[in-house]
Amino acid sequence: MIALLSALAIGPASGTSAGSPAQEDGWQTVLSADIEFEHDCEVAYLSHVVEREVDGDLMVMAKVHCVDQRAFDAIRMRSADAFEYKECTHREKQSC
Repeated sequence: MIALLSALAIGPASGTSAGSPAQEDGWQTVLSADIEFEHDCEVAYLSHVVEREVDGDLMVMAKVHCVDQRAFDAIRMRSADAFEYKECTHREKQSC
């Protein structure tokens, strides 16, 4: 089930991005490694992925779902910036 959700959540975003597949895989790899290091979150899947080209650079927003059932909103305004994370509290999980 998790593998299916992962394929659904990550897969469609790949086809809608302005970047190349190598760029998409790059930010997803960076996000997964970064959130695991910073928040001890092993990524189960991503959802609500938004990629936008802003002034020739790629802005990325995504909801990160951890294996341990936590969730984070992640945003990176520019490709040179680090991702910023906001943990969704239990009450916010429906709208975060």
